[in-house]
Amino acid sequence: MEMLVVLVITLILASILFPVFLAAKGKAKQTVCSSNIRQAALAKSLYVEDYDDRFMPANYTVAGSVSSLTDRTWVQVLLPYTKSFRLFRCPGDYGTRPTDDSTFDEDLVLGDAYSRYYHASERSNIGYNYTCLSAMVFRQATGWQAKTRAESEIAYPVKTILFLDSVYNLSRDGQPDGGGSYLVMPPCRYQYRGTRRVDTWDVDENGETVYRAHEAGWMVNGNGARSYGGAFPWHSGRMNVAMVSGNVRSFSPEELIKGCSADINWNGLILDDSSYLWDER
Repeated sequence: MEMLVVLVITLILASILFPVFLAAKGKAKQTVCSSNIRQAALAKSLYVEDYDDRFMPANYTVAGSVSSLTDRTWVQVLLPYTKSFRLFRCPGDYGTRPTDDSTFDEDLVLGDAYSRYYHASERSNIGYNYTCLSAMVFRQATGWQAKTRAESEIAYPVKTILFLDSVYNLSRDGQPDGGGSYLVMPPCRYQYRGTRRVDTWDVDENGETVYRAHEAGWMVNGNGARSYGGAFPWHSGRMNVAMVSGNVRSFSPEELIKGCSADINWNGLILDDSSYLWDER
């Protein structure tokens, strides 16, 4: 009887303390993830200083023979500043993904410390707001090029998104799978100016066709990876977001659509420039 009483008391204490331990563990993961995204933002600042105030290209390819030295993602571009690939993985990401060591690139270059991270970098849990900061441009004569913006062009860096937590894919039951997405899309694209509906991305710039999205917008109320444009709330329904200024905040998915009415296939509209966080115009 005494053993049963002790067992019951132990079970009661465990039921009380277990959620506390889980909450503490989750908070610790969020803190580490917040530190990671803050370090990535700092690495961005160092890169911008070295490259004439310009943001990193989302990815780039140098004309000529393609190798890991001439074909890089923005994650690889920042690796010399971060010195570690580990910070691009959120500790809250409990889904399966290809391991770094098992990721093989056909274009490996002997002596290149970062070439093996090409495909792994595409699964970074830190997603880049490339649509605002690093659009892709197609010129008929030269093909794809990056059209990066200068940081000094951002009027309000403290409220313009740079990085945020991301996911690569979600299974049918809504579970994260495959790691993160190194590119994340904004929720809205179009806006009414007077009575005219305009494309705020300026699709044609001086004869150059600009492509800023690799998918057709958010899947609002869906359960896919594009429900929030690739962003994902890893931490109790919230996600870490780094602004261009380097400050890091915790956001809910709903807070990402301030100033716009998100809808599938870019059918939503930007309603308030002053509170919209994705594209400083």
